[in-house]
Amino acid sequence: MDNWIKVEDRLPAIMEDVITWDRLAVCQGYYRQDGKWITVNSDGFGSTVKPCDVTHWMPLPEAPSGN
Repeated sequence: MDNWIKVEDRLPAIMEDVITWDRLAVCQGYYRQDGKWITVNSDGFGSTVKPCDVTHWMPLPEAPSGN
């Protein structure tokens, strides 16, 4: 987990989209002002927004440049 940041070491900015790990899956999510993590899971049929117990996170990568 080289680039992963432990939530006890540092939190992202409130409502910043990040990549999350909750011991079960890697998801996209964000940290809310009320102290809860929300992740968006896609199962191919739609997306589910749910609270979860995130242990690690990392910033989203930059978008590709060029064509």
